[in-house]
Amino acid sequence: MHARIVTCNSFGLQARSVLHKSTKCEAQLSVTAGEMEFRVKVTQQITSHNYAMDNFPASA
Repeated sequence: MHARIVTCNSFGLQARSVLHKSTKCEAQLSVTAGEMEFRVKVTQQITSHNYAMDNFPASA
């Protein structure tokens, strides 16, 4: 699983990785960040091998 967080700085939008442990699952996500609004679009979901989120602590 890989997750990205998009933050705004003086140079524009910047993405940084917040979860680093891979489950080797292909995920296709797109995130749109607007004014105080986030939208996540899931384009593919495979539920035959879901993992508990407790296995993936977010890094600081």
